[in-house]
Parts: sequence; C-alpha cells; structure tokens
Amino acid sequence: MIPLRHSCLSPLIAAVFFCFYFIFCPAMPRAAEPQTNIPQPLPQWVSGDHYEYQIGFWLFRHAASGSLRWEAHPQGCRVVFEAETQGLVRTLAGNRKEVMESILKYDPAAQRFLPVHFQETFSYGKSIFRKTLSFDYERSQFTLIQELNKKRTFSIIRRLPREPFEDLLSFLSNLRIGAYGNIQQGSKVLLWVLMKERPTLMTVYFPQPPEKPKTQACRFYAILSMDRDITQAKSKTV
Repeated sequence: MIPLRHSCLSPLIAAVFFCFYFIFCPAMPRAAEPQTNIPQPLPQWVSGDHYEYQIGFWLFRHAASGSLRWEAHPQGCRVVFEAETQGLVRTLAGNRKEVMESILKYDPAAQRFLPVHFQETFSYGKSIFRKTLSFDYERSQFTLIQELNKKRTFSIIRRLPREPFEDLLSFLSNLRIGAYGNIQQGSKVLLWVLMKERPTLMTVYFPQPPEKPKTQACRFYAILSMDRDITQAKSKTV
C-alpha cells in the first residue's frame, strides 16, 4: 500500500467510514421509483433504495454523515457509498471524504451478486487516492490499479481466487438478499474479501446486543473482523 492512505486517513477516521456496515440501522430511508431493467427474481430495492446516515462513535455522536444507495445498471446494479467528516471531527482532522462504488451482476445459479468493478476514492484537501479493481470472469483474472492525484502509482494483474469472494459492497448486497442463509443472533459468517492484491478472510458475527437498540429500525448488532490493511484501524475488529 502506498503511504498516502496512512497519512491522509487516520485510523480514527477510517473507523468512522467503516461504520456503514451497520446497514440494519439506517437513520433515514428514502423511497425511490423502482426500475424494471434488472433481471428477476431480484428484489425492487436494488433499483432504488437510498439510505442516509449520521455516523457516530465513542464521544463523537456526529462524526460523519454518509449515504448508501442502489440503482439499476445494464450489468445488474450499481451500489454507491459516500461518507464525509463533519462537526468536531472535521475541525480536528480536516474535511475527509470517501466514496465507494461497485458494479454488480447477478448469478442466478449461485443466487448471489458477483462484483464486476469496484472503485474506492479517498480525498483530503488536494490529495486524492483512488483504487480500482476490475474482475474478468471469462479470463479468470482481476486488475488492481492505484492512483495518487490521477497518476498511476501501482498496478497488477492476478488470477481470480477459486473460492467465492466479495468486495465490500457486494457483501452488503448479498447479505440483504439472504445469500448467507438465515441470519439470527449468534450467527457467524465467514467470507473472502478481495480488496487488494490477494483475498483476505472476513468474519461477521451477530451476537446479542450489549444494550437496547436506540431505534426500532435496528435489526442486528454486528461485529466484523478483517484485515487492518482494509480498515486502516489499529484493531482488526469493527
């Protein structure tokens, strides 16, 4: 990994960005007009669901704002997550923004989404770091490109892993359509995530919440464990 990601995104802010995993507790869902150009039997939310979040942690209740949306795409669907610091965190750490975008296609045989294209962009001041992964299933290979201020700093082409894998947004989408089975309190999901040169194992555990949920919209309490190179946090647990 190039130094920018460590210098531009402190572990504190990176941890905030990854709070979007708690998709089960959206602050403000927005209805959208469903579109019809997505293969069935996909649910209607893949063509228009939109959620907005107030993200907080520890003493910082309004550390960042975020949004997550699904929309129709010729290959299946497009998922976009955006988050930006606000309040005291922005004052202390500066205006930092992250945008993740994933193009997904649906595999009816496996009954799950497959990532086709993933892009992650971090911006801080005039510095912009972009990472792009493209997955070619016909050639069984993927391409990883990293750029700093639109100048390529790293690129590599490697074979796709044999086992099923996700990017972060295909994971959320597959979780929503039930690709990991019936999730209950006490469930644990193990999956491979391909976000860098090689796949890494991610664990998602759904234990009993340590306290009563603050809103009725909350469905699960989740603990994620993944490679620290992905979260840029001091701990591998989010």
